[in-house]
Amino acid sequence: KFDKDEDKQIGIISFYGKQIKQLQSIAFKHSSLPIRVSTVDRFQGMERNIVIVSMVRSNIIQSSRDQKPDKKRFAQSPNRLNVALSRAKRLLIIVGNQELFSSLDIYQRLFTTIKTNSNNRILKQDEV
Repeated sequence: KFDKDEDKQIGIISFYGKQIKQLQSIAFKHSSLPIRVSTVDRFQGMERNIVIVSMVRSNIIQSSRDQKPDKKRFAQSPNRLNVALSRAKRLLIIVGNQELFSSLDIYQRLFTTIKTNSNNRILKQDEV
């Protein structure tokens, strides 16, 4: 049960500023919900009961099926990842491509941790 208004707020955070603009426009359409949309860096020091972390990343326009993403551009700072994952008091939802992010060591450890905890669930796109 959420008695205070601040307890009802949902945080949506992303590593990418341009994505925040898109998320803000979507959140505005659902203004009846108390949603705060911000970058990971600006969300530092804040908490919400429910936090959705967008790890969706598309930094290239694929010109061929064989083209690989530029992994150097992904958010790889352990400090920023820690901020992103530690803002939720009750429920943390991570949205992203597990296969793509698991190819980087820092994210492989994250997904391994998620998989080994029986309280966690990883959903495929068609299950959402």
